[in-house]
Amino acid sequence: MRDFLAGAVTIGGVIVFAVTIGWLQLVQPQYDPIHQYMSELVMGRSGAVLLIGFCGLGISIYSAQVGLAASAAPKGFRALLSCAAISMVGAGIFTMDQAVELHVSLVALAFALLVISMYLLPVCVGQFSSKSARMASWLSSGCATVSIALSGTVPDGVSQRAAAVCVGAWLLWIGISKIRKRN
Repeated sequence: MRDFLAGAVTIGGVIVFAVTIGWLQLVQPQYDPIHQYMSELVMGRSGAVLLIGFCGLGISIYSAQVGLAASAAPKGFRALLSCAAISMVGAGIFTMDQAVELHVSLVALAFALLVISMYLLPVCVGQFSSKSARMASWLSSGCATVSIALSGTVPDGVSQRAAAVCVGAWLLWIGISKIRKRN
């Protein structure tokens, strides 16, 4: 039951984040998703709703580490994910229109910890040590890293969204894996 619940909450948090971002983009026709960061949605109509998205993603990350605890993930590895979750929620609380440097730092910290976690997962957690699991986790990590590295070369909104898609896909994969393990 714990695996199923952790998996479902992990998936649900990613969905909450994606729906929040999508909805805010729809209600803010002046917003340019190609060139603007997702965090800039806070400055437009209904921008306060962005907190829900950041909290959804933070809860998803935290729930993933709870599910990985059942798979004997080391405490240090789970601490990386817990810190990423706290940073993501903090980025939702300290928004770009209130505390730019703090917000950007918290998002950067969360993404860095997530990329490190993506890379370490197959090494730290036996359930994810198969060749296919290594490829899935390392591909997600590599693509997120390349996406962020391309910022400035490709429009900022595109590179950030590509990295977010990599993180979201990885979390969905973790969530689905935890649900399937229950059976």
